[in-house]
Amino acid sequence: MDDTEARQLLHAERERLTALLSDTADNVRELQDTEPGVADGAKDVVDRQLERSTLQQVAEQLREVDAALERVDAGTYGRSEISGEPIPDDRLRATPTTRRLVTEQQDAEQIARATDPSNPDLRG
Repeated sequence: MDDTEARQLLHAERERLTALLSDTADNVRELQDTEPGVADGAKDVVDRQLERSTLQQVAEQLREVDAALERVDAGTYGRSEISGEPIPDDRLRATPTTRRLVTEQQDAEQIARATDPSNPDLRG
């Protein structure tokens, strides 16, 4: 994938995430401005927590877009950070911020699951 296409994909992803961030922030403000009734109180608390969690996730995704743009500038975009092998264009188009080959990502996720103490498979 050439740098121009990579930048276009990443800027489109940034726009999508920025709009989502704005909408989510608006939702959080609305939830904070409403006075919960007795029946709605618990639901509002859960809604606020979900919206805040979404804000954090979107902010992290925006950081990933920035990191990918830095990789484009550095000439390393489209190469695995683990093996240095080229990442297929189809994968980059589907997930423009990807840093690894599919098999490397699967291995990393398997290791994370195996070392996560909250993983129910690890409980005795």
